[in-house]
Amino acid sequence: MKRKSFSLIMAVILMLVAIPIAATGVAFAQPPIEPPPTQVYILPPSQTVSPGQVFTVDIYVEPAVPIIAITANLSFDPALLTADDCEEGDLLKQNCPPPTTPPEPCTVFHSNIDNVAGNITPIWGFILVNGPTAVSSPGSFATITFTAGETTGTSPLDLLDVTVTNAQNQPIPPEDTAVTSGSVTIEEEEPSPEGGCFIATAAYGSYLDSHVETLRDFRDSYMVTNPVGSALVSTYYKLSPPVAEFIDDHPTLKPIVRAGLLPAVAMSTVTVNTTSAEKIAIVSALLLVSALAVVWVRRRTFLR
Repeated sequence: MKRKSFSLIMAVILMLVAIPIAATGVAFAQPPIEPPPTQVYILPPSQTVSPGQVFTVDIYVEPAVPIIAITANLSFDPALLTADDCEEGDLLKQNCPPPTTPPEPCTVFHSNIDNVAGNITPIWGFILVNGPTAVSSPGSFATITFTAGETTGTSPLDLLDVTVTNAQNQPIPPEDTAVTSGSVTIEEEEPSPEGGCFIATAAYGSYLDSHVETLRDFRDSYMVTNPVGSALVSTYYKLSPPVAEFIDDHPTLKPIVRAGLLPAVAMSTVTVNTTSAEKIAIVSALLLVSALAVVWVRRRTFLR
């Protein structure tokens, strides 16, 4: 009896030792999780402007790791666009110390515009020693103001030679940096269906956010394919930029706007990601639920 008890105790001890060892072995066997790349892109990635119109684009960065510096070149078609200004965005200025008297900068920014060659090179900025150690939240690295020429056409906005420096003052490898260029189309007073979802981008913080992508897919597949939807999209592009700017200036509004966009995102997700048969099944289910609700309400009214 004692031998059986001793054997049972030893078996329990071995089991208790084996479980964490096995779990550790499973953990070691799992491949390491690769971090997402740092995103550097033109925002909006494409837009349509009128001849002679003044407009802006941003070089937007979503750091995957804390960063302290960026350098980049931007090229464009000088026959179609004139670059008027290139100003520092808020990306590297995040978490700067309170201003002093006289004010001391916490970042350095430089750009050189060449409208003959059609480039802004270099564009560079870095955090000074009296600034924050590094920043990891998304933001605009640079805002470029352009004036469209009188000739219609499409100019590329090519991001070249992009280098992002991490908190250890080391360049992030090119394979860990995803760079996306953009374009601008000059047309006569007709908004392009390829423009950005300004309000959704402001609410979700990134043009590449999955919710924004779903709304764009719905727009491109269903809205701009008919006259009514195209008219609504055109109106949206005329009215939404100042609203998006207001949301950007008041970050506390972003969760409220995201909540308000949930029905549109849900509807777009169902519409874009389901087959015709699945759409019919979903609509039928909704009609059935609505009919049952009507019956239930009438029955309660009758019983009263």
